[in-house]
Amino acid sequence: SSSIFQAVLKVSSPKLWNAEQPNLYTVILTLEDGEGNAVSWSSFKVGFRNVVIREGIFLVNGKAVKLKGVNRHEFHPNLGHSMPYETMLQDVLLMKQFNLNAVRTSHYPDDPLWYDLCDEYGLYVVDEADLECHGFLDISTFPDWQEAYVDRGRRMVSRDRNHPCVVMWSLGNESGFGNNHVAMAQWIKDNDPTRPIHYEGDRNAIVSEVVSRMYTNIPDIPGIMAQFPDKPFFLCEYIHAMGNGPGSIQDYWDLIYSEKRFMGACLWEWADHGLREPGAKPGEARYLYGGDFGDEPNDSNFCTDGIVSPDREPHPGFYEYKKVLEPVSISPVDPANGRVLVANRLDFMSLAHLSYTWELLGDGTVIDSGCGDCPPISAGETAEISLPFKAELQYEDCEYFLDLHFHTNRDFNWAEKGHEVTVCQIALPGPEESCTGCCCCCEDEDGCGDGCCEDEDGCGCECCNGEIMAVEMNEEGSRLVISGEDEYFTVVFDRLKGSLVRVEQEGKALVTAGPELNMWRVPTDNDGGMFPKGMKQEWLKLGYDSLCKSVRDFRVERIGTSCIRVTVTASHGSVYKRAAFGTETIYDVCGDGYIDVDFKLWPLQENMPDLPRVGVKMQVPAELATLTWYGRGPHQSYSDMKESTRVGQWSAEVKDLYYPYVKPQENGCRTDVRWAMLERPDGSGLLIEGQPMICLTALRYTLKDLEQTRHHQDLKEAPETTLLVDLIQYGIGSNSCGPRPQEKYLVHPGEYSLWFSLNMIGKQGGG
Repeated sequence: SSSIFQAVLKVSSPKLWNAEQPNLYTVILTLEDGEGNAVSWSSFKVGFRNVVIREGIFLVNGKAVKLKGVNRHEFHPNLGHSMPYETMLQDVLLMKQFNLNAVRTSHYPDDPLWYDLCDEYGLYVVDEADLECHGFLDISTFPDWQEAYVDRGRRMVSRDRNHPCVVMWSLGNESGFGNNHVAMAQWIKDNDPTRPIHYEGDRNAIVSEVVSRMYTNIPDIPGIMAQFPDKPFFLCEYIHAMGNGPGSIQDYWDLIYSEKRFMGACLWEWADHGLREPGAKPGEARYLYGGDFGDEPNDSNFCTDGIVSPDREPHPGFYEYKKVLEPVSISPVDPANGRVLVANRLDFMSLAHLSYTWELLGDGTVIDSGCGDCPPISAGETAEISLPFKAELQYEDCEYFLDLHFHTNRDFNWAEKGHEVTVCQIALPGPEESCTGCCCCCEDEDGCGDGCCEDEDGCGCECCNGEIMAVEMNEEGSRLVISGEDEYFTVVFDRLKGSLVRVEQEGKALVTAGPELNMWRVPTDNDGGMFPKGMKQEWLKLGYDSLCKSVRDFRVERIGTSCIRVTVTASHGSVYKRAAFGTETIYDVCGDGYIDVDFKLWPLQENMPDLPRVGVKMQVPAELATLTWYGRGPHQSYSDMKESTRVGQWSAEVKDLYYPYVKPQENGCRTDVRWAMLERPDGSGLLIEGQPMICLTALRYTLKDLEQTRHHQDLKEAPETTLLVDLIQYGIGSNSCGPRPQEKYLVHPGEYSLWFSLNMIGKQGGG
């Protein structure tokens, strides 16, 4: 026989459970026989916490909480949806280490072990019923299906209701809305009134206690929130993380932090769903997706839409997410004297568990450093700290930054002592710079012979230490050859092509083609678009990928004895199409090998689509294998995706600048670059200087190969390195299943000027 035993046990002043302090208690049930002998035992973990919505604010244990989340499918690259415990633990640890506090079980209840891990390590769970009916949304209104709907909710709640990590019940995903959802919600509220109900398909929030949306564009969110003044707002899916992306994470969280009723959001999604190629050697296996199995029709790589790889390698976008979700932030008070304001963005814990190290940088080089312990700033509060600078910010031509690295000062179950939770950087005001223009290594146009060519802004910077170095030019058919003293350098132009075709230093090539106009970028998954269609189609329609150059004018003039100016005017358009752009490129080739490039672009048509980028493309020898740059790093960045990068001096092999997304696409850009050096092992090479800053991409693959290759393992290195120098590039956004980039990150057709210089480094060169 069997019977049900019920009891209510009161616990006085328990330590409450939350994602930051996941306090758990062990309940042990013992079954005794009639003589008092234990015959069976059972134990399980429980936590005490309270979840309510009050005045439209989502509260855990009485405190407003922001859900910093991610959607997670159960997926393993070898086993499909069968999840080993070790992979589940790996997922939890990564989420905690990257500052997440929430996960939505899209779109079904997960393995029971997952909830045990979330209880233990501290993750809020939006538990979702196994309900989705794309193409058959009407069944949500059919009475014959009501019991099936209710059963899905009943099974979820009955199994998972003892887990403190579960803070909301979700009625499913993308199943329309009807009476069957109402019945489902009623059963859940009758049997567990302690948690709110969530369902994005309930657009009017009839049974859903939170207003939920997917992929809503930032400008549209305040209006939606205003329609439901008494309910929290939640993005159950946003910033679609497919391929290179997502962009505008910071923009979303600026709004989330500013609105009390905006309770948070869950990024789509956790891991790329790519199946490891069977039989491949370790490190060479491709991740297979739609079309790789001879399957038709298919969704191509739409399943590789995670913030980590199938093997859980964090993508660059995950570092961006980690930075935006940082538990501590800083703002300037009197930063030049080491005074900054520290803000605790946690909901429950103080900052007593964090220490910091600081570095004072001058032009990207550490000139002072120190360390300290964070004061015990309470959750949601701020306090000022003072850093004991010894170095003085005294140089007018030096750029100063302060970096603060925050790390744990004790062990946690999710990270060891010393784990870095975030790095913050702020610019320090130094003495006013006396000149921000370009230094030209040639004689003044007025012939004064002082070794300085005055800049367009009239600053009159001196170069070449006042030394005038002669430059010569010769005509060889259609070629114009410019050389320095003792043939230290040679610069070759082709009149017919209107192009710089080669730069040599002591007989060794530095540039083998370009710079030439390049508007194209290898489309990202987000450029492909979905709702609405992406920019890729518009770019292809106008031929941005296949612009041809028509030379209108090629002029050469000597400026004094130490500079030759070459001016090329051209129009650019796709084959069989009207010219789309006009350009003027002015090259000043100076006596020490310094080449100043002034590039101007303007549209020749009206109503053109936004531009992929504004810049030029060059080819350089592959032996220039090391890139050192002063700009944002260490990893890639874009206009709407650079919060996780810092201004500094960085160095990497060119081959390592490429990021291996499952499907190749635009990647590897470095923004806000002041200067960069491409070097050979002997230290000779090419210096590129922005005037004042450029975006720089160096790739060992051609753009054509990147665009036409399905898997990065199939890419073959090109004989030369492709070097892209950009003024600006179209934002990344999340248009693979979300909005296009925000307005401020678009590149509208218009007049643009890109100014940079090329110089030679080595035993005689500049730099």
